[in-house]
Amino acid sequence: MQVKYLVFLGVVVIFALVASVGLGLLVGQKILGEAKKESSVPVGNTYVTIIQYNKPLSEFTVQSTFGEVTIPVKGKVNIVTPQYVNCPDVCHWETGIILYAVEVLKEKGYLDDIVIITVGTNPFYETLDQGREYQLSKMGDYIEQGLKWYWVLEPYEKQKQIWDAFGIGVVPYCILENEGGGEEADDGYVELSPEEFLQWIEEGKVDPVLQCGVNHTAGFFLVDSQGNLRYFVAPTQDGWVKGQKYVAEALVEYVVKLLEEG
Repeated sequence: MQVKYLVFLGVVVIFALVASVGLGLLVGQKILGEAKKESSVPVGNTYVTIIQYNKPLSEFTVQSTFGEVTIPVKGKVNIVTPQYVNCPDVCHWETGIILYAVEVLKEKGYLDDIVIITVGTNPFYETLDQGREYQLSKMGDYIEQGLKWYWVLEPYEKQKQIWDAFGIGVVPYCILENEGGGEEADDGYVELSPEEFLQWIEEGKVDPVLQCGVNHTAGFFLVDSQGNLRYFVAPTQDGWVKGQKYVAEALVEYVVKLLEEG
């Protein structure tokens, strides 16, 4: 199985230099800066920064790909990550890192002691059915073996409450065609507020799937079994591009730390 997840990580690295990486990390860097102000001094290395918290989280009863669930899930260590299905890059790298971590945690006998929670960042047009299809395609074997992976997606207003609880930043964007062409043809990148994005979709101004996306905080929030936010595992740019294995190892290290604390 080790070959399987190393190959997976190797495949996703192929996309490392696409332009959208820089766009996708902008929001994450902003939130990372805010997290440093609100928490104890972070530790880290070339590939990952660990932000330390001790923050009780509000509970939310939400709809997920596997039915109604209350998050954070008490009695388990929660690995929480922001994602959306049509993400062009970082979300799939997060999945690759989690896949590696799950395999290692399974080998250590911890599969029943963890839960993965994807906090959906695209309540604008994605559905839970799409999220479930994505989960089964990526980690269906582990889900069949009992892995709990909840993809949480509510209407925007409620989803925003969850984003705010964790400190997840979400900024939709669209790439508008330049009808004149020429040198300015690639200057159509526009960031929108979620409210503006919803309005543009409703008015039919853009095709959200073909023209738009969502920049969002990227990384892994770790919640202990009592429901306290304890760590944010934040890959650096080097971590995303060429150090995903080391990010996954750091993720495992801090999950095990919380599991051993009980």
